[in-house]
Order: sequence, then structure tokens, then C-alpha cells
Amino acid sequence: MTDEEKKAKRREHYLKNRERICAERREYRVTHKERVKEINKRSNEKNKEKIGAYKREYNKQHREEKSQYNKEYTRRNKERLTVYAKEYYDKNGEMISAKRKQYYHENKERLLSANKKWVEDNREYVAAYNKKWRTANADWIRERSAGHRERNKERFAAINKAWRSQPMVCQNPDCTETDPRGEPGQKYCCPACFVVMNSGDKCYMWREDKVRTYAPEFNNQLKKAVKDRDGHMCQMHEDLLPEPMCIHHINYDPLNPTPELVLLCSSCHGKTTHGNREIWIRWFHEEWAGRDKLASVHKRPAQTA
Repeated sequence: MTDEEKKAKRREHYLKNRERICAERREYRVTHKERVKEINKRSNEKNKEKIGAYKREYNKQHREEKSQYNKEYTRRNKERLTVYAKEYYDKNGEMISAKRKQYYHENKERLLSANKKWVEDNREYVAAYNKKWRTANADWIRERSAGHRERNKERFAAINKAWRSQPMVCQNPDCTETDPRGEPGQKYCCPACFVVMNSGDKCYMWREDKVRTYAPEFNNQLKKAVKDRDGHMCQMHEDLLPEPMCIHHINYDPLNPTPELVLLCSSCHGKTTHGNREIWIRWFHEEWAGRDKLASVHKRPAQTA
């Protein structure tokens, strides 16, 4: 009899007597609990690498199935799992905290590096989540900040006093003032130095990827023509408003030498800039009443003979 035939025969015997065999196994595990535990422990230690490799391979092949099963199991047993997790944490809270601290200190550099990379890759998600969290917990944040200021009132006063006692040193390296004047702790000796150190790539908020350049044709003459054409009024409100006016590129293409421009107030310009751009482009081209005059500022007067 070949190995395959022996295997098939054992399989057939097991399927025929499955209930009896399972019952005997359960009974043996109950009556010989410690012995079974010791055998399993020795077996796991002996075949640790083999079992680990098998588990990794199995998880790799059945990742989606396991993930789906875990989600479904968690959904069905959510209340029971929540109660169990709470009881377990109450019982082993100190041990869990100690293990977490130990793991963090042993892997601090790797964790910080991974966290920094994840935040950079998911910058928009992190910003949206933080904004949502701050909005939902505004009262708690306000109370905590007030309590923190009250508890550390003396320390903050000492820091402020030490800061103000520093001599006046202008932070502008190109400053030519021989005798800078200003309050103690002040960073700049005059408004000109402040403007120099907070403009362009010297500003602390400078980001190279956010720099926008415009076509040379987008000059003061073209801006004046757009304002005159639109009557110095916001074309969405069609009214004179006290807000500052902005010239909006309808197609969001600042490098276009003949752009489609419209005059908007700062509020409407913010909506069109940070909103859904496709919707706004379609609205200006299809629904806006003044769409026929978009190209009028680029028309050249006819030359007379």
C-alpha cells in the first residue's frame, strides 16, 4: 500500500468517526490539561522557526480573507469584546503601561522616524483630523489651557521677565544700524528689518513648493482693465463691498498669457480658490451671466489706416 493510499484510508476513517474522535480528544485535553500544555510548549520551542515561517506564509496568502473575517467577527462581538478589553486593561493596566514604555524606549528612534514619515505622507489627512478633533474638543482644550496657565503663572512670569531683560540685538544680519534702538527682547530694530526677515525665502513659513509665478502679461495694466470692465464690483455679489477686491483666474492657470479673469471680493475669492475647482470653472463658463465678456480685456483696438 502506497503512502497516498494510507493517507486516503486514514482520512476516510477520520470522516466516518469524526464525532467520536473529536469527543475523545476533548476529553483527553480536559483530563490531561497540564501534560498537553507541556507537550505543546516543548513542540513550539522545538519548531519555533518552522512555525513562524509557516504562519508568515499563511498570513501572506490569506491576508484579505483574515482581514475580512476579523472585521466581521469584531462587528458581531463588539459589545463582548469591549467589555473583555476593559476588564483585561483594568486588571493588567500597570503591566501593559510598563511594557509599552519599555518597547517605546527600546525602539524610540525607529518609531519616531516611522511616525515622521507617515505624517509627511498623509499631511492632508492629519491636518483634517487635527482640525476635526480640535473642533470637537474645543471646551476641553480651553479648560486645560486655562488650568495650565494658572498652574505655571509664576514660571511664565519669570521666563517673560528674563526674555525682556535681554539686550536689543537686531536679527537681520544685513542691518547697517550701528546703534539699534528698541525694547529689550525685541527682535528687529525697525519695521524695514522686520519686512526683510519675514519676506520671501527668509520667512519661517516659506515653502518652495507653494511659490506661484504669473505670466508677464498679468500686469497692472491688465488688472486695471479687468476692474474697469467689471465696474469695480464683485461679480458674484454684483454690488460694491467694503472688502478688498481680488482678480481671479477662472481656469486656475496663472501662466496663461491670455487668461480668463474676473473680479471678486476676498470672501468669494477664498471660496473659489479653496473649493471644488471643477465646479467653479463650469459655473463661470455655463451659469455666470457675464461669461460673454471674459475675453474682452485681451482685444486689441483696430488700427486705422
